[in-house]
Amino acid sequence: MSATGRVSSDVSWRNDRFTFSLDLTCIRVHASCETVTGRLRVTVSDESAVAEGDSLVVRGVLRRPAGRRNPADLDFAGWLASNGTSGLLTNAHIVHRRESSGTVMRVVQGVRSSIRRTISHVVPSTSRDLPLALLLGDRSMLSSQTRDDFARSGLMHLLAISGLHVMLVGMMLHRLMRPLLMRTGCRWQVVECIRSGATLCLLIVYALASGSSPSVIRAVIMTGFLLTAIPNWTGRLPLQGGPLLALAGLWLAGRIAVAASALVGTWPAAV
Repeated sequence: MSATGRVSSDVSWRNDRFTFSLDLTCIRVHASCETVTGRLRVTVSDESAVAEGDSLVVRGVLRRPAGRRNPADLDFAGWLASNGTSGLLTNAHIVHRRESSGTVMRVVQGVRSSIRRTISHVVPSTSRDLPLALLLGDRSMLSSQTRDDFARSGLMHLLAISGLHVMLVGMMLHRLMRPLLMRTGCRWQVVECIRSGATLCLLIVYALASGSSPSVIRAVIMTGFLLTAIPNWTGRLPLQGGPLLALAGLWLAGRIAVAASALVGTWPAAV
């Protein structure tokens, strides 16, 4: 059968197959096209630069999602139903594609595809799950064993794109650009404007490419405030070097004191 609709989710990648949600407008079984509403989870072997918002005609095998087979299993059918998905279209291929008019999402999807291709060329197939989860927040390739290992070790938060990832990506670029720009002889205000603007542009693209979770959007907003508002208001460079290290040490000491308050007492920890 063939289905016509609009891509309504990000495109995830697992075992060289791409999966996305398709909001249906009609289904063609034989010759006639029946107008329908609903959502299918589509799996294709060729991404073909599909982006959210594209209109597609896809042909494949329609299946009913399997439910829970024993009490310990995931109720896959129930999980799909909670997301509004009523069926699976497997072994599908794209018959026709009309790109969406959204240029931003097209650029974002291109960035995601480029990162996936780079990982697939550089990283062995048995180790691609972690780079995808850490860079793009795509945990579709993680095995249940890997998820359980991260959960038991208390490190599951590392696999969710958060402010930590924004800091690593943004601050690395922000820090590396300073010595390069200072060699041009520009005033420090100009240098700060250039590297802050470049960092914010990168973080905005990264936030969109990683799924635009609330924690990432919040981290990008706070980073923009720290990079632009504070230097403009005070007319001074942001803290760096020794003062920044001292401030980080003070914050770390406070966290340790709070964690050890049961041993040293409430008042010493507060002081």
